[in-house]
Amino acid sequence: MTGPRLLTFADAVGEIARVTRREVRYLPVTPEQFVSSLTGRGVSTEYATQLAGLMVEVFDGRRAGVTDTVERILGRPAHDFAEYVRKTAATGVWDARAESSDGA
Repeated sequence: MTGPRLLTFADAVGEIARVTRREVRYLPVTPEQFVSSLTGRGVSTEYATQLAGLMVEVFDGRRAGVTDTVERILGRPAHDFAEYVRKTAATGVWDARAESSDGA
């Protein structure tokens, strides 16, 4: 499902950074880095490798395209990601700061 315009992950992160006025960057990782990160967190190598294969297809753009799926399912036009970002930022949910490891 898509919104009314095609965005890359970098575009989406850029929109969040623009609206929140924060430095937010999209940092791509290789499939090997992805697998290593997951297995380092206890995910099995087999499952992590399968997920990496899926992610390659998602991130390489081979299935990129705008569709009318959202409109057909919901009976209304899809909202643009920029609208989602503005509404979400206005809730303050992205203002939360991560807790430090010592609970402070």
